[in-house]
Amino acid sequence: EWRSESCCPALTSNVDLFSLHSMAESTKAASGPPKLDIPSRKSLPWRPVAALCICNCAHFYAICNLFSYAGIMSADFGWAEDRDHAGNIAGFLQSANVLGRMPTSSLWGVFADRFGLRRGLCIAMVSLSIGGVLFGLCTDSTVAIVVRFICFGMGNGWVTFFGPLAMELGGCERQTEVTSIVFASGMFVQLLGPALGGWTYGAVVPFPAAVPSMIGSLFGVSALVALWTWMPAIGRKLPASCSQATSKDGVGAEAVGMSQVLCAWPLPLLILLRSVQGFLNFAFFEVVPLWAISSRSVGGLELSQEDLGLVLAASAVGSGLFMLLAMSRVIKKLGLRGACIFGNAVALACFVAMPYLPGPISLSCLHITTNSMMGMLGASYIASINNVVPHGHRGSVNGFCATFEAFGKGVGPITTAVSFAWTLSQWGVSGHGVVFFLMALLHLLLMLGTATLTSDIEIGSGSEKAKASPIAAATSVPQPSFFGATASAAAACA
Repeated sequence: EWRSESCCPALTSNVDLFSLHSMAESTKAASGPPKLDIPSRKSLPWRPVAALCICNCAHFYAICNLFSYAGIMSADFGWAEDRDHAGNIAGFLQSANVLGRMPTSSLWGVFADRFGLRRGLCIAMVSLSIGGVLFGLCTDSTVAIVVRFICFGMGNGWVTFFGPLAMELGGCERQTEVTSIVFASGMFVQLLGPALGGWTYGAVVPFPAAVPSMIGSLFGVSALVALWTWMPAIGRKLPASCSQATSKDGVGAEAVGMSQVLCAWPLPLLILLRSVQGFLNFAFFEVVPLWAISSRSVGGLELSQEDLGLVLAASAVGSGLFMLLAMSRVIKKLGLRGACIFGNAVALACFVAMPYLPGPISLSCLHITTNSMMGMLGASYIASINNVVPHGHRGSVNGFCATFEAFGKGVGPITTAVSFAWTLSQWGVSGHGVVFFLMALLHLLLMLGTATLTSDIEIGSGSEKAKASPIAAATSVPQPSFFGATASAAAACA
């Protein structure tokens, strides 16, 4: 927030937090202590990162805890004839939050650019907390769907805010490390959420979903406290007096319209790649369990609920450990473009091999690998978008991306589930791998699309030869070095 108040015209809005460290020290005496303790390049601001992890846990729990009791709840309240026919209403409950993001994701991006990322994230956690209470008290199916659509979807801008926050806290160089840590927390909640939901469902007889939903509200309140205590007020646009710096072409960063930013290459391709990857990620979550529980006569593994639960639990733990310990190192070693190509290639091979697996052990290994690659692809595409978008537009652009990504994630499970059932009914055992092969084909297209990207997306990712982003170059002066920022700050304060 001190960046917004100090109004030093010598610096541009595109300077990252690391570069402004010395400015914070030099202005401390004149304008009071800054609200943001700028980290050195050797360490991350762990308290704000921990706050992001708690927010991600609240977001994931709100989505995942329902998985273990959605069908049972539908049958208990008479929303479905019995548990065998509860799939339709349970599917609406589970997809309502994803579909709810579509009308508001872009608006949350504009809100973040104008009023700050922390404020928007606090509102999101309040929405999750209220939604947990209301959903736990629902006895009508329509009201339950509306609550999840509004509170967990429309009011939850986490997906929009996370990308810019990772960039603000980690800078270009370490944003993928922040993303890895936060994604890992989500993987563990993906395992814990359904378990807590199943164990606590029915504890209060009149409102059987009250206890698991209230746990989600506690997650939201905890995240709100962590944000208020640990998260600095960052990501707000500079006022007019601070954004007078212009490029050598005379165009100010704030004067560039949103349409110009969205149309500047390679952003349109990156948005498409991220949306397709979101489609494949949620399709993977849906179609693999459907295939695993199908009978061997049609090419499935005929796993029981217990066996499938063990497979998914092992996948959550294994992929979570990969994201926590290895993902950022792999991305740093390969670069963003190389990591995306590698991740798509591995996922392609996994989908081709998956229909021919002999049992749950081999499925667990392949599921861990695929889930890990999905997380790495998501982190790499988010970082690539951050690198090619100027600071003042990151919130709006990420909101725009989240809208298309939400569409892909909403459509993915429905289309793949229906397609899988249709191929089995039409071709039987010979058609059980068709959906997997189509998903592998989409990964091949993602790999080819990523290969066409230039080194512009590698800014700050560790590449010494990376050139300036064409979008950033068109909207701001070149980013100053650490010592250059110090000199500029000293001159401005003098």
